[in-house]
Amino acid sequence: IWTAHQANRPGFGAKIVGMEHIAEDIGVAAIADVIISLNQSEDEIIAGQMRFYVAGNRLGASDKIISCSVDWKVSRISMAFGERSSDLGG
Repeated sequence: IWTAHQANRPGFGAKIVGMEHIAEDIGVAAIADVIISLNQSEDEIIAGQMRFYVAGNRLGASDKIISCSVDWKVSRISMAFGERSSDLGG
């Protein structure tokens, strides 16, 4: 089952939206197997780029950033090949 949850007010200014930005009830994080946020700066929107952030993963790695390219005209999000996905450490 997939579901969406919105960020709290401080999350709107964050470069990376993490579990601390979950609005209303942090209990949502306690029952989720995987938490992924979709992140875009204004420059990334113009360039057709997006970052997925794996904020929590019960069965694997978390704190990972996955760079993607975005084409909203055809609703396509693709992993940005040629760029390395990274963790927060760089």
